[in-house]
Amino acid sequence: MGRLTHRTAPGLTYFVTTKTWDSHAIFQVPENARILIEYMMRYREQGAYLLHEFVVMPDHLHLILTPGDDTSLERAMQFIKGGRARIRFINCAKTKFRFGNRASMRRASGI
Repeated sequence: MGRLTHRTAPGLTYFVTTKTWDSHAIFQVPENARILIEYMMRYREQGAYLLHEFVVMPDHLHLILTPGDDTSLERAMQFIKGGRARIRFINCAKTKFRFGNRASMRRASGI
């Protein structure tokens, strides 16, 4: 089964669901959820998108957002999921889970 094609256009509002890598429950750790929300708010304040609503679940995220005039939907999601936020998650995981491996993350998140 191939990837679905997404139809996007400037000024439209989208409902987006995105999951964590390998469905790890990383947002069950309050510090990780806080980092995610901090980055979502930062890019919203910079005008990358209008963030209407969001729900952070242990292993996924639901958003209703409208990309900014100069931002595509794909770029808005890159702001939220990538770059500095990803580095902060990795650093947080290394600090909280000494070995930084999947097994220790699973134990800590209850999966």
